[in-house]
Amino acid sequence: MIKFGTAGIPIGATTTENSFEYLKKLNLDAMELEFVRSVHLKVEKAKYLSKLTEDISLSAHAPYYINLNAKEEEKVNSSIVRILKSCEVMDVFAKNITSKNKKMDSKIGIVYHPGFYLKQDKNEVYQKIKENTKRIIELKNKMDYDVILRPETTGKITQFGTVEELVNLSNELGNENILPCIDFSHIYARSLGKINNYDEFYKIIEYLDANIGKKCIKNMHMHVSGIDFGNSGEKKHYPLDNSSSKFNYKDLIKVLKDFEVSGTIICESPCLEHDALILKNYYENL
Repeated sequence: MIKFGTAGIPIGATTTENSFEYLKKLNLDAMELEFVRSVHLKVEKAKYLSKLTEDISLSAHAPYYINLNAKEEEKVNSSIVRILKSCEVMDVFAKNITSKNKKMDSKIGIVYHPGFYLKQDKNEVYQKIKENTKRIIELKNKMDYDVILRPETTGKITQFGTVEELVNLSNELGNENILPCIDFSHIYARSLGKINNYDEFYKIIEYLDANIGKKCIKNMHMHVSGIDFGNSGEKKHYPLDNSSSKFNYKDLIKVLKDFEVSGTIICESPCLEHDALILKNYYENL
């Protein structure tokens, strides 16, 4: 019901090309392409790689320098371009994967951090980010990019991206166009450690189910890693079982199993495939 994979090229692989076969050998079945500073993958290369991705659930993380609430219009426009470029490249995978893979997967998700509050009124920030997201969706649909936007829950209190904000975006802009990426480690860090047990994780899934519905619960895109936080939220990602990280991934996995959640978990820990296998094995042995 849940696929597990890595954020970017696994440690034991050397290139994007050999990542897919390597993941399959490990019995992992997902990978998120990481466009950290720019969308470095070209369309022609994506066409070639799409032939290698059978049985691997793909997503992509758009470049990190995105702020749909920037004060400068130029920065907003640049952010929109970066997201749309990510959509363009991943659309190649969506249109070229085999029919078997198309049956297995839902739409490829484009994950991104929506923006920062910049000490502004949060309701005003929401409206601005909503309008700029609407622009992206209109352009994406005009270009017929067969992908879905996945704005991510963010780990710092200065960042736009609470569960409630992303649920509202999805409902107001159409969940056929946009669904949240739920980074549970970010939520834990943003809550300063308060959201870190079975009941708290269950409340999040219940909230998603009540406010978006099964379209979300049966098509979740999630991030998990060990993480440390300070007074402002997220500080650093850690391996899952590192003593510096007290993120309770076991209770989270139990909730996902009990609620019969389907979708993909991308491991963002420094021990990419190692920790992805910890999550997968724990899930399968419950």
